[in-house]
Amino acid sequence: MTDRIKILYVDDEENYLRSFSRAMMEESHLEIETTLDGEIALEKLKTFPAHIVITDLCMPHMDGITLLKEIKKHYPHIYVLIITGHGTIESAINTMKMGAFDFILKPFDLDVIKVTIKKIIDRIEAEKALEKIREQEKEMRRVQSEFISLAAHEMSTPLTPIKNAINLILDGKTGEINEAQEKFLTMAKRNIDRLTNLLNNLLGIVEIKSDQIFANYDKMDIRHCVDQVIEILKPMADAKQISLMPAINTDVPAIYADQDRVKNVMVHLVSNAIKFTHENDIITITANRIGGHPDMPDIERGFVSISVKDNGIGISKEQIDRVFDKFYQAESSLSIHKDPGVGIGLALSKVIAEAHGGNIFCESKEGKGSTFTLVLPITNRIIKTVRT
Repeated sequence: MTDRIKILYVDDEENYLRSFSRAMMEESHLEIETTLDGEIALEKLKTFPAHIVITDLCMPHMDGITLLKEIKKHYPHIYVLIITGHGTIESAINTMKMGAFDFILKPFDLDVIKVTIKKIIDRIEAEKALEKIREQEKEMRRVQSEFISLAAHEMSTPLTPIKNAINLILDGKTGEINEAQEKFLTMAKRNIDRLTNLLNNLLGIVEIKSDQIFANYDKMDIRHCVDQVIEILKPMADAKQISLMPAINTDVPAIYADQDRVKNVMVHLVSNAIKFTHENDIITITANRIGGHPDMPDIERGFVSISVKDNGIGISKEQIDRVFDKFYQAESSLSIHKDPGVGIGLALSKVIAEAHGGNIFCESKEGKGSTFTLVLPITNRIIKTVRT
């Protein structure tokens, strides 16, 4: 025990206060304060951060029950011990339900009080030890996350110039290449893309496991975001002769969000749709306003829903509830796709949506396609604290 345990004893009978104070003088690890009144006790707690409050049940001005309620309302971490000379089993049960640690009858045995205080101190020490372990684990996760993040960034940095160089050669910008060279360069490009995806997934895993979602909020135009996503994924869609069709309602306003994060979510949703949609098909990206009114207060302006609809393989009813779980992949996706990833994209998308005060959900029928919908609030400020 390094810190002294502070105890505030409240009782309208002075003889109990005196006898308690004398008995506790020998306990050097305890710091005792006493008062005759519950209202004064509440004032004392503002300057005397007690760990334990011992209070009589029946007192003038403010009784022990009222004091207990006030303490639990304003100082929920304080342990409260109720004592009374007029107690019943029913009153004991009631005070315990209200949050009292224990209930002792008067005239009390000081040894019983000491034993009860010792129990509370043991619990306080256990809570401190547990909190210390949690802090150590948190620090270990932080160091681990920083190391993995740094390693992933360091590995991904040289991939961009390598990929650009291969693309220049494949495009014939450095001279004509033969069929065999094109075959091997294409294979190299495919594996670079795969390695890039693996590194991005690794960074996503770090964010989810450490609950670190750092966001840069700014005004964001939904139509511009969708156009960028289509531009990024058009080559992937063209390879399967899939059309990406935007359908943005004219009443969709700009929102306040992290543009890069939201774009990443949309890229993931659309690329997933391309992966699991048949060739020569259509993927529709729609955006609509839900509820609210521009003149309403921030929190009541409504939401923007952005949906990605495909006619692909779909997801079974049993699996829909799990698609946003960490590391989960629907069996249908595993069976048809050669490189399905590690199953963190949708989980990370949900974390990002919730960090914005929004949500993401899926509607699907097996063999009939899927619709993933991202819902974000229309607001000029952050309405939900981002997890950090």
